[in-house]
Amino acid sequence: MSEVTLKVDSAADVSAVADFLKEAVALIGADVGTFFSRTATSFRFFLACDPHWYVEYERCAWYADDPWLEYAAHHAEPILACDIPVRDGPQADIVRIAKRYGFDSVVVVPAPAGRDLKLLGVLCLGSRQPEYFDPETLPALGVAALPLAASLLSWSTREARDELLRSVRLTPDDLVLLELDWRGVSTKEIAKVLDSSPSAIHSRFQRVKAKLGVRSRKKAAQLAAEYGLI
Repeated sequence: MSEVTLKVDSAADVSAVADFLKEAVALIGADVGTFFSRTATSFRFFLACDPHWYVEYERCAWYADDPWLEYAAHHAEPILACDIPVRDGPQADIVRIAKRYGFDSVVVVPAPAGRDLKLLGVLCLGSRQPEYFDPETLPALGVAALPLAASLLSWSTREARDELLRSVRLTPDDLVLLELDWRGVSTKEIAKVLDSSPSAIHSRFQRVKAKLGVRSRKKAAQLAAEYGLI
């Protein structure tokens, strides 16, 4: 499994990542798998299952109702999907449709993410055999799957960062500005550091916010920090 994790880290494109996920699913002994990642600017699905599952998932826009994503957003420990409460009809529909595509027995593996960063990643491993995964095998499976989930989230985050840089064209001066703001330096102090005026610094922040499509400099700095730009 460690070899597959290293392959993910160096994957050249989305297709290669999907191939490595399929390889990992087979090594683990699962029948199907998916990985979902969300950053501040994008989300991705990598599939090691019938793509018709994703088509149906996307058509119904189930992101807000998915109980497995909801669990991963608030917990760090791998868990059997059958132990995640299903609150309502939409969540029950999601689980039912997943079973149709091979997710009868499922392990949900949240990807480790920094506490202060708005990242979300979740690896779901499924078997067509009911109760294939159980409490006894869960700890060992978690040890194997957590590094994979972390690598998949790291790859997705780097790709989103590169897309952001290509689209908004942040300059080195922009990044200096955002780093100072992220550190809590005031406008007046930033002006002193950069040998500028507060009004000029304010104007520069306005341009950076426009580039990033956010309404506040705090959001701009947070976005840059999330992608490791500062």
